[in-house]
Amino acid sequence: MRGLLVLLVALSACRGEEPVEPTPHQGPDPNGPPTDTFPVFRDRVPKNLLFISMDTFRKDHMGRYGDDRRLTTFLDDLAASGVALDDFTQCSNWTFHSTTCTLLGRSNIDNGFIPRLSKQAREKIPDGTNLLAGYLAEAGFHSILVSPNGWLSEEWGNAQGYTEFAAPPGTGAQAVYSEGVGRLERAVDAGAERWFMHLHVLEPHAGYSPPQEYIPAGIPPLSFDPTDKDDHYAARDDFDSYDPITQGMIEVALRELYAAEVEWLDDQLQGIFEDLGTRGLLADTLVVVWTDHGEQFWEHGRNTHAYDLYAEENDAVAFFWAPNIETDVWQGPTVSTDLVPTLLQLYDLPIPDEVTGIPVGEAPGDRARYAFAVARHGAVQSVRKENWKLMFRWSGRAELYDLDADPGEQTDLYSPDHPMVEELWELLAPQVERAEPLVTDFSVTWPEGSGRE
Repeated sequence: MRGLLVLLVALSACRGEEPVEPTPHQGPDPNGPPTDTFPVFRDRVPKNLLFISMDTFRKDHMGRYGDDRRLTTFLDDLAASGVALDDFTQCSNWTFHSTTCTLLGRSNIDNGFIPRLSKQAREKIPDGTNLLAGYLAEAGFHSILVSPNGWLSEEWGNAQGYTEFAAPPGTGAQAVYSEGVGRLERAVDAGAERWFMHLHVLEPHAGYSPPQEYIPAGIPPLSFDPTDKDDHYAARDDFDSYDPITQGMIEVALRELYAAEVEWLDDQLQGIFEDLGTRGLLADTLVVVWTDHGEQFWEHGRNTHAYDLYAEENDAVAFFWAPNIETDVWQGPTVSTDLVPTLLQLYDLPIPDEVTGIPVGEAPGDRARYAFAVARHGAVQSVRKENWKLMFRWSGRAELYDLDADPGEQTDLYSPDHPMVEELWELLAPQVERAEPLVTDFSVTWPEGSGRE
């Protein structure tokens, strides 16, 4: 427990707050021998599990990944004292699709069901689908999911397997936590011996509405309410009708409000961890923090998400933390579907054949990583291998990027005779062919160079 105490005391001191002394609680010996797992723990793997999934969180807004505004001092310190997956990508660009594949431990194509955004094509995940909570239930976990986002809920089937599900009375991270910890303590009092609590926090999803004290002075005045999601989305959809000066004001205001929400979330998470420590709920708990997708601010002509598979929407954050974890960094390529097999392996549970993710640390460095979405602009798929990325819209447009030379994906190198095109199409084309019969209202137009035209 000493590592947690030192971390919380240091963070409280940095922010001018009185440190909170956690209640003593029995957990693994932080000075015990190392486990033969990855991540490595002292004495043993913690018996409980806490998921914190952060909605619409852009990776490049963490200080760890280059942001110098100190928006995420708590998250940065927590990741640095745990095991961060520094090259982590999501399977999609919106919540229903990405949380589902993450909790499945396999792609939605492998699962045979493609989440849809269109009202005309929406269906829930079939009953009886196996997700992480169901696997953990077999090992005796009492599981709780608290989510203010309807796309991660019983309504759409990706809350299957949890013992309890709740939509909190508010959307802030503190409201999510209060609902979850109340349920957790009641479950523990009733005899639950081990638990899995999944808190899905909605900040910084639109509308960006942080408390006033987080909003910097000088944000340009706008003709709509940027803190209201409907107003924001309407302005986004009408963006091309504004004059260039107004467009610039809108972008500045939304970027500032988004950053303020990120900072507010970081502060809330610090308070949540301090309270968990006080209640004695961290001493024997593995914490996994991950993001479901990012957010565009017109880097590629769009705002918000569920449009494209560029880095702003598809790159993600993931790290493990526990009081007895051995600090490390994993820089190999990982993807969200790797979390489930990693956890099953840590808990010495069988990894079913249907789980196609790869435990962290076992994938080859040149693995191919795929992403897929059927959302605001139809179907789009991508494959990323080492520094190359091929993105394909089923309408017929393919794009190729060298991520080393062009991490912002601004220079499309696609040409049928480019030396990387054939190799990447050999990887991506079979995924497109597997997906097409699952998306009956869109058809594929193969571009030149795909080998299928």
